[in-house]
Amino acid sequence: MKHHSYVLTDEGRQLVESSIRQSCALRGWELMALNVRTNHVHVLVAAGGGPERVLVSLKAWATRDLRGRASQGRTKRYGPATGAPDMSGTSEA
Repeated sequence: MKHHSYVLTDEGRQLVESSIRQSCALRGWELMALNVRTNHVHVLVAAGGGPERVLVSLKAWATRDLRGRASQGRTKRYGPATGAPDMSGTSEA
């Protein structure tokens, strides 16, 4: 693993969930399933374009929101997340 692992608090998990929901709504993506765990996220989204675009977008917005919250002193700082799209079941697999 290239990065240290990070553990989200309940507040951090709620923030990531909210960020993903807002990001999908903003882009018109259909959020079909979402489960934010303490150290990873499961998400199923129906969106145009490739899965990498969705992954990069959701990670960027969630990270931005977590860092914004941390800079306000409400929670500890969260580091970079790693992730790879699950390509199973797609024509790109």
